[in-house]
Amino acid sequence: MGDIKQLLQGKKFSSIDEVNALLQQHMQKQSQTALEDFQGLSPDQMHRILHFPFSSPELATIPEKLTVVSDPPIVKAFMLLADGIGETGIKPTATGNLPRQFCRDVAKAYLGDEEYVRWSKYGELKSEPEFRELHITRLVAEMAKLVKTYKGKFILSKECRTLLSNEGTDPARQMRTPC
Repeated sequence: MGDIKQLLQGKKFSSIDEVNALLQQHMQKQSQTALEDFQGLSPDQMHRILHFPFSSPELATIPEKLTVVSDPPIVKAFMLLADGIGETGIKPTATGNLPRQFCRDVAKAYLGDEEYVRWSKYGELKSEPEFRELHITRLVAEMAKLVKTYKGKFILSKECRTLLSNEGTDPARQMRTPC
């Protein structure tokens, strides 16, 4: 309002249409001016990115494949889970979790021997939920239909086995491949 008051101050208008035209021109200039708060985008551009992100390729592009090779922890945990399940599957506990010894073996491989010793200095791993990284990975893998329960065992789905056989077991390569 202060900007508008300053813009109109000292000017004489012969009609309301002249005032509206001046205000319209001012508002258009404001909405097309880059703002530091928007990382150099104008309010118009910000509006388009927020409301029409896929119709604004000149503002932002979404790559079809990741160009940065990353090694997220969930990929490491999933590969250990998939290797452990293998072709024969793993029988869950009565509570529906992965067996204790399997969880301990995965935790040792995931954390490394030294970190596992420090991690378990107050007691050995007793159940899957205690090793959150593996527990969350299994739950996400089930939701993604990469792991399922069949005939009382955790198994890798057909799609997961196909993906792993086509792409190998390189987690960085898998992350670049669209599923």
